[in-house]
Amino acid sequence: MKLYNGICISVLALATALAAQELPRRIYELNAGPDNPRNSEGSFVALKDGRLMFAYSHFTGKSGADDAQANIAARFSSDEGETWSAPRMIVERKENLNVMSASLLRLQDGRIALFYLRKKAENDCRPIMLISTDEGETWNDPVEILGDRIGYYVMNNDRAIQLKNGRILLPIVVHSRPGDSTIGKGKIFSAMSDDGGKTWHTGQERNGYDVNNTPVTMQEPGAVELSDGRVLMYIRTDVGCQYITHSADGGETWDPPHASELRGPLAPASMKRLKNGDLLLVWNDHKGLPQAWKERPNPKNWAAGALRKIHKSFEVDRTPLTTAISQDNGKTWKFVKNLEGNPNGWYCYIAIHVTDKYVLLSYVRDCNLYNDRMTKVPISWLYDPTPRPDYVMGEPPSFRDIPEGEFSALPTSLGTWGVTTGRAAVLAYARGKGVHMMNDDGESCVELTLPATRPVGDLHFQVERFTGNEPFIFTVEAWKDNSWVLISGLDNSTKTGSLHSLQFADNALATDKLRFRCSAHKGAIICDVNSKEIDLKGFFND
Repeated sequence: MKLYNGICISVLALATALAAQELPRRIYELNAGPDNPRNSEGSFVALKDGRLMFAYSHFTGKSGADDAQANIAARFSSDEGETWSAPRMIVERKENLNVMSASLLRLQDGRIALFYLRKKAENDCRPIMLISTDEGETWNDPVEILGDRIGYYVMNNDRAIQLKNGRILLPIVVHSRPGDSTIGKGKIFSAMSDDGGKTWHTGQERNGYDVNNTPVTMQEPGAVELSDGRVLMYIRTDVGCQYITHSADGGETWDPPHASELRGPLAPASMKRLKNGDLLLVWNDHKGLPQAWKERPNPKNWAAGALRKIHKSFEVDRTPLTTAISQDNGKTWKFVKNLEGNPNGWYCYIAIHVTDKYVLLSYVRDCNLYNDRMTKVPISWLYDPTPRPDYVMGEPPSFRDIPEGEFSALPTSLGTWGVTTGRAAVLAYARGKGVHMMNDDGESCVELTLPATRPVGDLHFQVERFTGNEPFIFTVEAWKDNSWVLISGLDNSTKTGSLHSLQFADNALATDKLRFRCSAHKGAIICDVNSKEIDLKGFFND
């Protein structure tokens, strides 16, 4: 083997090959900020001058709830999505609760159509269409797609499609409608226009029953035209997988929906056709995940924890974010791989923009739907034949099998907890399970003795302040060289109602004992997040 300046040529060749390999890149974050508590549910369209336009739900005020104040904003990029302009409001809510969930569609006649939901009241949410003939600079008057039919209708973002024959098709679900007691768990249907959006009609409504006449909650459908002319509709459900139905008449009627092999939580999937004709699917793949992991409390989402106590028939974790390719009109899926693999991540409401060399993805990355992320994924990466590694289980959480209640000394898989001053109890609540520190007078203090010396950087703790009505100082110390060393802490600015990850001053500091001290009477909760539990094998894992 030849050497060049002392370096093995084969190593140089390998390094060169790796450098040339195209890999996914996160390129933009639409973070929430003051008076902009949420950015979500977007859609892309390519403009004739080479720019990209991205329309999305831009919330204003203080709340990011689905019925809070929101407009449709647009941003523009001149460098294939690497950077974006400041937001420009293109649809304002005016007297409505909000307008949200944008879908952009380049029509066959060259115009751009924008679809969105206009929410007037809790029982009045309907899809609206706008048309632009000048590349998104101006828009015509709103078109009521469903006319005067009041009800709570939902069409997700990035859902509008146009069939080869020119028909515009919108997959819609109705959740409620005055005087209609037959809706049950949702009615799925499509709205269609055969004259470029001037007039609209609706097709058959499929009630919430599958091919076996079993009631199934059906929500947030999407659709894609297949190479044989049929339309495939995929549907979010509450039974642990996407449901599938087909239409052979352009969306007028649909086969009875049936369960697919696409395992996942109660969350929407997204699907689009690539330039080569294959289908790209992006969803939260739960196939192969242990049931115990699916039912674990998610410390990042209190609603998820609450739902798990009520519903055992479905999983709510919207992670990992997975891609797959179908080369046979959705019958089978290949090249399955996880793009985002954070076990506590929350990825949903995906938008897909397809080019010859890459797909640009936009998706919510926060359990509160606050922040939107854009990631550029090379087409070559989507077809990488390397199989996705099996999920790897870690050690179980320290408190999973330990009952709630006060303790003075408590052995766990992480180590032994002991109470020095005050009181402590194992507490299970919506954001997790862990040690609740309390004191009747003075401060509370607990110590954790590890079975062996280890760097503190290997340990991961999250803390929640129990109440904001008392002064709050929380400190963490490590036992080193026969004395306690301060390595982390939280002060009185710490907010209640959320978990705070502890950052250590020196991750390399090795210790076999930690001390946690809290000044507040009702104390703090140290959540059990030291076990990774499972490795989702994502390209991104943070």
